[in-house]
Amino acid sequence: MAENHIVLVGPMGSGKTSIGMRLAAALNRQFVDSDDQIEATYGATGRELAASMGVKWLHDAEAAAFADALDSRDPAVIAAAASIGDRAELVALLESDELYVVLLETEAQILADRTKPDDHRRPVDWGDMTRQMERRRARLAAVADVAISTAAVDINSVVVEVLGRYESRP
Repeated sequence: MAENHIVLVGPMGSGKTSIGMRLAAALNRQFVDSDDQIEATYGATGRELAASMGVKWLHDAEAAAFADALDSRDPAVIAAAASIGDRAELVALLESDELYVVLLETEAQILADRTKPDDHRRPVDWGDMTRQMERRRARLAAVADVAISTAAVDINSVVVEVLGRYESRP
């Protein structure tokens, strides 16, 4: 595992990909997105895989993609699938001093507006998703170095905030 990977965690629609790409560019690092890893590995989107193989199978693939991303020796910005918050062994990996973990969060209604089903996002039951988000948030907040709301701020402001906190860490 490379020292100082920056790992972005949070629910679908919290901005992990948009913020992660800009953050990686600002730091001149590789950006690793679990959605892209899965599509490259399996030749299908998460939505397609969930439909054909099942959601549990997709979450297993997301866990494997996350573990692979952490194995990189070069510091990267990693956008982790939200489902890693359901796996104690993956949450435990986030406790490493070699990682800087950023929890991106916002309200469920904003997430629902941002995540209309499209080519790669699967349809979700937002009642169930809200309960799932609360459970995952509790686990991820316990290991995050910083939690940042993406509700009422633009992407560039979040990137500036993450960079400032990352560069001023002890």
